[in-house]
Amino acid sequence: MNSKDSRLIVPFSNFAAAHAENQDKVESAVLRVMNSGRYIMGRELDAFEEELADWLGVGTIVGVGNGTDALAISFLAMGVKPGDEIITTDMTALPTIAAIQQVGAVPIPIDINAATGLLDANGIENALTSRTRGIVPVHLYGRSCDMTTVVKTASEHGLWVVEDCAQAIGARHSGRVVGTFGVLGAFSFYPTKNLGAYGDAGAVLCQDEGLAERIRALRNYGQARHKGQTERGVNSRLDEIQAAVLRAKLPHLQGWLTRRRVLAGRYREGLPSAILPARHTNEEHVYHLFPVLVPNRNRFRDHLRNTGVETMIHYPSPVHRQAVMGKLADDGFPAANRWSAEVLSLPLHPFLSDESVDFIIESVISVMEAMPCPPL
Repeated sequence: MNSKDSRLIVPFSNFAAAHAENQDKVESAVLRVMNSGRYIMGRELDAFEEELADWLGVGTIVGVGNGTDALAISFLAMGVKPGDEIITTDMTALPTIAAIQQVGAVPIPIDINAATGLLDANGIENALTSRTRGIVPVHLYGRSCDMTTVVKTASEHGLWVVEDCAQAIGARHSGRVVGTFGVLGAFSFYPTKNLGAYGDAGAVLCQDEGLAERIRALRNYGQARHKGQTERGVNSRLDEIQAAVLRAKLPHLQGWLTRRRVLAGRYREGLPSAILPARHTNEEHVYHLFPVLVPNRNRFRDHLRNTGVETMIHYPSPVHRQAVMGKLADDGFPAANRWSAEVLSLPLHPFLSDESVDFIIESVISVMEAMPCPPL
C-alpha cells in the first residue's frame, strides 16, 4: 500500500480476515497433504469433487487447474473446432473470451440487458450464423442470467450451452442452481471468488457421466482411465493442496453467502434506487460483487477514495472494445457501453461489518450530493 492507500477506512477486500477465520483448519489441511506424500490427483481431489457435488446437490464435479481451463476443456469436450463461433456476453472478465480463443473458436459478443448487466438472451438469435455451435451465458456479479430464454433458444437452434459460473457458485434461477441448465458448468476458485483457493483452481460440473469421464481425460493429457492417451489433452489438474484448502472452506460457504445477502440487503435499503441494478423475483443472488451505476464514474470513484472507501470497476472495457477482437461496431452495444462507463463495485465480503456498510452508504450519498452529476 502506498501512502495514499494507507488512508483507506474500508478496503475493497480483506483476505487476512478470511484466513484468520479458517487458519487452523486450512493449515491442518495443507500439512495433511504435505505429510501424505501425494500432491497430484489424490484423495483430497477425489473428496473435494464428491463434497462439492453434494453441496450443489446435483451432477458430477471434475477438478481442473483454474476457471479458464474449466471453460476451455468444456469446449474441447463439446467438440469445438477452430473457426466455430460461440456466443457470449459483451460484459465479462477476459478469461471467458480467452478460453474461447484458446480452443481456436471465435467469440461472438452480444449486448447486455441494460437493467441487469447480464447477457441479453433476447439478442442471441440476431447473432446466429451457420458457424454458431454454442452459447456461454456468464453469471456475472453472482446473479443468474435469464436461463429460461437461453436454454429455449439453444434448444430451438440445436446449440449446446456451457455456463460460466466463475462468480456465481450457489446462485439459482427459478429455484435451480446455476451450472445445471447447460450441458456443462465451469467454476473458478480464484482467491477472490466466494469460494476461493490459495492459488488457481477450477472445476467442471457435468450432468452426463460420459462427458465427465472425457473431461477427466482431457485435463490429464488426454489419458482415459485404463486406455492410455485417447485424444489430445492438456495439463490442468486441481492439485492436492488447493483441493484440501477448498475442502476446509466449503463447510463455511453457505454461511458466507447468507452474510453477503444480508449486507447486500443493507446496501439496497440505504442507497438510492436510481443507481442500483434491477432485481428479479426468480433469482437467488450470491453477491460476488455489488455493482452500482454512477455518472462521472472515475471522478465519483476518486471522491469515494478520498472519504476512505476503496472500489473497483467490473469492467472498464466491454469485450467488443478489446484489441484482440479486431474492429467491431461500437453502436451495436449501447447497454455494455453505458455499463462500462458507469459501473462501480462497492466493497462486499462476509467479513465486512454492518457499520462499514453504513459508512459506505453515507459516503456514496455524500459524494452524490457534492458532485455536479447529471440526472440519474
